[in-house]
Amino acid sequence: MRSRPDFARSLRSRMLLVALTISWVPMGESFGSSPKPNLKELMTISSEDIPGDYDRLYTGAFAIAPDDRTVVAGFTVSQVEAKPSLWLGKWEVGSKRLLVQTTLQPASKKTPISFALMALQFAPSGKLLLAQTDEGIDIFDAGNLKIVHSIHIASQNFTISGDGHILALVSKQRPSLVHIINLDSGEEMASWVVPSQVRAFHPTSLSIRGAQMLMVSPGSPPDILLVDSFSGKLLRTFASGFSYGPPGYGLDKAQFIDDNQFLASTDNNTNTSGHYAGQSIKIVDVHSGAIVRELTYKHFGPTPYVFVSRQSGALAMVNCWRSPSENRVDVEKPAQLLVFRLDQTKPFCVIEHFPQAQGTISGDPVQASIDLNLIGVYLSDRITVYEIANCNPVAGSDH
Repeated sequence: MRSRPDFARSLRSRMLLVALTISWVPMGESFGSSPKPNLKELMTISSEDIPGDYDRLYTGAFAIAPDDRTVVAGFTVSQVEAKPSLWLGKWEVGSKRLLVQTTLQPASKKTPISFALMALQFAPSGKLLLAQTDEGIDIFDAGNLKIVHSIHIASQNFTISGDGHILALVSKQRPSLVHIINLDSGEEMASWVVPSQVRAFHPTSLSIRGAQMLMVSPGSPPDILLVDSFSGKLLRTFASGFSYGPPGYGLDKAQFIDDNQFLASTDNNTNTSGHYAGQSIKIVDVHSGAIVRELTYKHFGPTPYVFVSRQSGALAMVNCWRSPSENRVDVEKPAQLLVFRLDQTKPFCVIEHFPQAQGTISGDPVQASIDLNLIGVYLSDRITVYEIANCNPVAGSDH
């Protein structure tokens, strides 16, 4: 049997060993756990990074290339007694080296008051870049930023098939038309009138090969339409199950995940009591209409920005939840970035205090890369690009 002094010395030795072990835990990591998911700032882009001297300059839109190596940003610029024009630049991520730049003049002979850039989007291959202006859609070679095709149809929104070969756009004219374009050749393949029950300004979505399209018909169910992309023929309808009330309160978009499933998500608005239309994003089976999964969190919604990555089998969303009792205008509440695996119902990655977009930009102020490794946010006249660090869909674990 050990004496009391021997026991005391043994206990002190064990405590010293534990203290030495804890002291070797790297900074920023918890003892016995992996590094927390976080945002790592890589670069910022602003009007100050544009060569030349312009009297007026407005940020239009930006997009992150599928290979995560470059970012393209577009600005409406003008000089004294000159028509507004569109300036595009491509920067290398990290080094912030300006690789290519180009200027696009409006096609209209009339002197426009403005020349707005509403959206920039890479095709899935990364070889083409689409720029939506108030005059139409210009398709650029993403490498040298030279125009390959121009579609002179002013559109409310557009979508690209998962394989990158088909473009669908919804025109601004009345009645609105859906135009189906071969993205490789720029040739129109079909056009048809938007169904009367569809709100043309809501986002649309093409299936992987572009044969089918999802459209939103807000109101009483069914509120999601599946149509043939080339004829507009109604194939089937779905009911999202979301609530409806004041204008803009309810289903916002339905988006293909693959040929067998799509997601349905709500908009940002609330009813008069401050409640959101739904507390989840729903994954729906295309063939049966059954809700396969509901993605949610302890406080969920609204989710103004949702990004699906078939490449990594994941989905990322900005979660801007507020309690109905809070003043939604005057009280600031940090947003979250939630990342889900598409086969799970809870996020495996939660990043608190996600920066909220600020300032005036024509396009969406939040953009993500196709593999969800990078995300960009428009903050006070600057585009800030972050790496989503320590958040791997393959290696992550559910919360």
